[in-house]
Amino acid sequence: MPPDGYEHLLETQDARRVAWILALVPEKNPGLWVTVNLVMLIWSGFMLVTIFFDAKREFREEFYLSWSFATTAVWVAEVMLEVWYHKSASSCRQIFELLVAAYLTYASAVTLWKKWTHPGKDVDEELTDAIISTIAYFYASEETLRLLWHAMSAD
Repeated sequence: MPPDGYEHLLETQDARRVAWILALVPEKNPGLWVTVNLVMLIWSGFMLVTIFFDAKREFREEFYLSWSFATTAVWVAEVMLEVWYHKSASSCRQIFELLVAAYLTYASAVTLWKKWTHPGKDVDEELTDAIISTIAYFYASEETLRLLWHAMSAD
């Protein structure tokens, strides 16, 4: 059942689109987001290992830039779906998280573009970013596992 305020959309020609978007909302489909967040957590762990063991930085920068952009874009998608679903009931935390995620995605895209247009320039703060992202996806995985557990116990 859609949240309050969305019923009228299900009666229009956009019903399938709205139903598809609702199916992606973390609260409505926690299993999907558990999987996505665990994949991001594993990828972040792999990024940490790559940073530690790729001393020559041959593979690391391109992998880091792709990873950084992808993980922040996934974060934006997840939070944006939550904010969209809750509409005016969205918490300040959710809106702040969306703004931070959007900014970091923008910064990752700019860094990625600069690296592609100026290949000799080094990328700084890889280790710090990888550690923070690993911790963040550990938290996100735990949070979506809690949603999944709650959904399973309600059935």
